[in-house]
Amino acid sequence: MTGTFVYVIRGAGNRHKIGVSIDPITRIADLQTGSPEPLDFAYIGVTPGTGYNIESLAHDLLDDHCVSGEWFAVPASIAIGTVLEAANRLAEPIQQVQPAMVPQIIQLAKQPDPATGKKPAPRWMWWTLWACIAIFALLVLLVETAPKH
Repeated sequence: MTGTFVYVIRGAGNRHKIGVSIDPITRIADLQTGSPEPLDFAYIGVTPGTGYNIESLAHDLLDDHCVSGEWFAVPASIAIGTVLEAANRLAEPIQQVQPAMVPQIIQLAKQPDPATGKKPAPRWMWWTLWACIAIFALLVLLVETAPKH
């Protein structure tokens, strides 16, 4: 499976960050530069979608335990279980991978599709499409809820 990674990063004091990245290895390195405590992965899962639905629902489910932004004061098992529960509720597949597999998955995602010979669309194209859909949905919602004169 290739796509986006949903991760749980273990920090100090039983705190865990739930996030999404197209490259979690680079992401944890970036976070480490701002953290005096060592960070490591409690979980990395790959999902064919953007992963944002899974991340968002996991954040909502753990809202009472949020300590700052995307950091939650829960054991790793709870953070991981919440990510898996969010994926299950959304019927979005997610598969656990080891950190060492991440570069290979990223490289595989860049390869042409063997059936068509076409390369996958660039990430910016998917983001643009997603943003257009979100803006359109917001406009429809605003029109539907606007007071009628």
